[in-house]
Parts: sequence; structure tokens; C-alpha cells
Amino acid sequence: MLPPSAKDVYYRDEIGNISTSHMHETDDGVELELRPRFPLFGGWKTNYYIGYNVPSYQYLYHSGQSSYSYATVVSNKYEHTVD
Repeated sequence: MLPPSAKDVYYRDEIGNISTSHMHETDDGVELELRPRFPLFGGWKTNYYIGYNVPSYQYLYHSGQSSYSYATVVSNKYEHTVD
């Protein structure tokens, strides 16, 4: 599940090809379903990359007279399921 404001979502594997994907917005966020090019059997692994843009005003803030900006750290844990 990605943040509700996620836009410009991209995903790829090591050679840039994920054959099937579905993405739709829900009340809680953006749900992304990816299917790798090849079937994964027990013990097999694959690497892939997910990225997206969110509005900076939701995660950056400035505190008082400081010359620093602060960022809220976004950490998503993904559950990987192979059917």
C-alpha cells in the first residue's frame, strides 16, 4: 500500500520489465499489484524497484528560525505473496 497522495508510480526489475501490473486508489492509499515476468517457485527470488512522488509539503517542514528543513521519514513494508 502506497501513500494516498502517491503519483507517478514506477516499478521495474533489473532489466526494466515487469509484465503485469495493476494499480488502483483505495480510501487508505494506492494499491499496487505486480507480477514478475517469470513464475517464482519455492526458494526463488527476484529483485524489483518501486518509486513514486508525493507532495513535499506533506513530508517536509521548517521549524522556527532554524536554517534547516526536516523530513518525515517514510517507511513502507511490503508483504510479498506469490500465488
